[in-house]
Amino acid sequence: MSGILVYSEAEETALGLLTKGRSLAVELNKSLSVALLGKEANGHEEIYFAHGATYVYVGNDPALSHFQGSIYAEALNQVVNQAQADIVLIGSTRRGREIAPRLAQRLSAGCITDAISLTTQGNRLVVERRALGGNTVSARIITSPQQVISVMPGLYEAKLCLTTT
Repeated sequence: MSGILVYSEAEETALGLLTKGRSLAVELNKSLSVALLGKEANGHEEIYFAHGATYVYVGNDPALSHFQGSIYAEALNQVVNQAQADIVLIGSTRRGREIAPRLAQRLSAGCITDAISLTTQGNRLVVERRALGGNTVSARIITSPQQVISVMPGLYEAKLCLTTT
């Protein structure tokens, strides 16, 4: 497995994560994919390609027409396996906070929620999050083969990809 998968039901958050994902994908030598889930998933693929996604996975099964955390987590699980992703970046929205731990459990993956920074150290992803009531910042490296990270919305500005992948 060697890829990064991005998901958020909030388009601006997903595009921001794709922008950050592009730099991480280059630094870690991984592919970059995005998952679009739900009844309105079709027809938005081009904007995600324009923001750097190499692959766009669309799930528009009728079971996804109304949000249920366990169903969305299973849908993402299927996309993760198809995309061969070992890093999953999920927008830490209300839905994302519900999906991330469920997905991590299905994948037997390490999980960090509410990340405020993503950087690399060598060939590893370093995730920072607030700790101790927000009084300090904790830096963590997930050592499991697969990683699920929910990232606070609005951290990364969406920027178009200037090169084709």
